[in-house]
Amino acid sequence: MATQYQYTSLKPREIRLVQFKQQDVIGVILCQFRTVNIDELPVSYTAISYCWGSSDRVAELSFSNGQTLRITRSVEEIVHWLADKEGYFWVDFLCINQDDLDEKGTQVAFMSVIFSHSERVAAWLGKEIEDGEAAFDKLSRWQSAYGALTYSDLEDVPEWDQSFPVEIEKLKGLLRNPWFRRAWVVQEVVTAPGIPDSSCPWDPSLHNLVLHIGQISMPWPDLEFLVRLLWAQESQKDDLEADDLVTRVRYNIYSIHRLRSRYTFDMLPDLGTGLLDFLCFESSDPRDRIYAIVNICRNLGEDAFQPDYKAPVSHVYNRTAYDLLTKHYLFHILITAGVGHVRSDENLASWAPDWTQGKLLMGGPMILSQRFGASGYIASYDTPYIRGDWRLKRLTFLGIQIDTYGRQFIFPQPSTLPRGRLASMIGPSARPWMKEIMKFLDESVHHNGLRKELKPLVFARTIMADHEMIGPDHRSSIIQLINFWLDDNDRWDTEGGAPVRGVIPRMSKWEYLFIDDLPRQNLLAYMELFGTQQRGLLGLGPKGVQEGDVLCILMGLRLPCLLRPVDVRKGKVTKWLFVGVCYVDGLMAGEGLKMGSTQEFTII
Repeated sequence: MATQYQYTSLKPREIRLVQFKQQDVIGVILCQFRTVNIDELPVSYTAISYCWGSSDRVAELSFSNGQTLRITRSVEEIVHWLADKEGYFWVDFLCINQDDLDEKGTQVAFMSVIFSHSERVAAWLGKEIEDGEAAFDKLSRWQSAYGALTYSDLEDVPEWDQSFPVEIEKLKGLLRNPWFRRAWVVQEVVTAPGIPDSSCPWDPSLHNLVLHIGQISMPWPDLEFLVRLLWAQESQKDDLEADDLVTRVRYNIYSIHRLRSRYTFDMLPDLGTGLLDFLCFESSDPRDRIYAIVNICRNLGEDAFQPDYKAPVSHVYNRTAYDLLTKHYLFHILITAGVGHVRSDENLASWAPDWTQGKLLMGGPMILSQRFGASGYIASYDTPYIRGDWRLKRLTFLGIQIDTYGRQFIFPQPSTLPRGRLASMIGPSARPWMKEIMKFLDESVHHNGLRKELKPLVFARTIMADHEMIGPDHRSSIIQLINFWLDDNDRWDTEGGAPVRGVIPRMSKWEYLFIDDLPRQNLLAYMELFGTQQRGLLGLGPKGVQEGDVLCILMGLRLPCLLRPVDVRKGKVTKWLFVGVCYVDGLMAGEGLKMGSTQEFTII
């Protein structure tokens, strides 16, 4: 009976490489390791990028010394794929002792070096797409002919033949592969070796990174072209309904491309920004939401960010958030924190983001918080007062109490959410909701002096979080659009209830799409409109807001926030929960600094 393979310990800066050999006579694949120092590589190697999938070890890998190692199904696929290929490979599941958590933490912290020192990176996306060979061949020919064209140029190419829709659907199926959502892909692509290009030295070509789908190979430039091509085709749809899959993957590829350019120039983002930029990526281990990003962000020099797979997830998230807040004053991470959002771990401090909930929190305009100045426009690292203890899950901020939550304006969501944009859902059932908000603004103390005809603009700014695209040139169009939604006359299309686009001729197609879609992202994804009790402020905050929550300004945070009192002693609140950040019209440029005196808020 074969014995379990016994790993030998690695010295500092050492890695294992693996080599495979197919035994033709008996059909068994044998492998052997070679330990090398990364700084004195005697051989070249290929780093493999792939999705782990299930962690169940359902197969067995044999070694030349007679020992065996239990492996997962995805690793078994990779072994069979590489069995007839020459050379050395680095496959994390095999080359890291998964049962030694200390080694795992050390090697994971080293992965950016491992990938950057490889000769090439090969991404394994699994078995073939049915009848996909012809589609990939055609994509390669399209890329050669049209690869240099911009998005707008791709919209007007007349040579697309009749097979285009069929081929495109097959290629679009590739984008559903979980590899495109995997957090580790960001680091593996960003640090992959490039081919220097004298005409573009800031962006080395990624021809050394190849995607493999069964026996089909696809260089990274072909993938970027595919995403541009799909997006160009989606933009031509008459109903303005871009495919969510294409939009999501386009965002992911663009984010990786942008970070790779910054990595080449050593202009890395801070960890807080990196975690926000890549919230939509996933990992099988929640701790890897941080560990997969930390080595391609600015080196903050903190032990807290070193991989530790022995620590609970809440421990990793709490300490990371604590260090980012108290030592580096990266207050923008609070955008994704708070009990007003869905939380997967009750042991998280309310001020620590739950980075596993990226799908719910990414993509909204609240992430564009750096242009706001609720606590003033002085650089945040000059202003905040913050202290505490991450082990006790306690932080104390300075801030100003502005008002108390008064009422929530619940959007009348249909039982089945249609794919259409907000205008498609604003019909008779939603008009009372909008009119209730307008009545609230009419009675508001804060907006008492505002002309009635400008109040739709307050509503628009709030549901869109005053996105930077909403400039003076758009105000008239926005007011027209909102008044159109409020109109009791049934001027709606017969198909789906969408307003006739020509009703507001001054708005371009893209302005209409943007203004129409942005409120849906906020209201229907993770936020809701609310009004305050005394001042009559209109805000956009997390859906988990409750009666008794308090609207505050925290020094150093560029957005207002909602806090929840949880411990009251002798009439004074001694402990608070962080509910979430919010947009509040009339508080975004420091106006709240004159609405009260500063006090301490101890948040747990």
